[in-house]
Amino acid sequence: MPTKEAKLNPRHKVIKLVMGLRVVVLSVVKLQRMLSPVCK
Repeated sequence: MPTKEAKLNPRHKVIKLVMGLRVVVLSVVKLQRMLSPVCK
């Protein structure tokens, strides 16, 4: 059983990192879209 947990843990960490990056990228894109008309 511990072997399965060891194999799954890194995957969960990677998935969490990917999800976090996705959220950050989406928020940055939203900010850029909102600011782009103001800058121009």
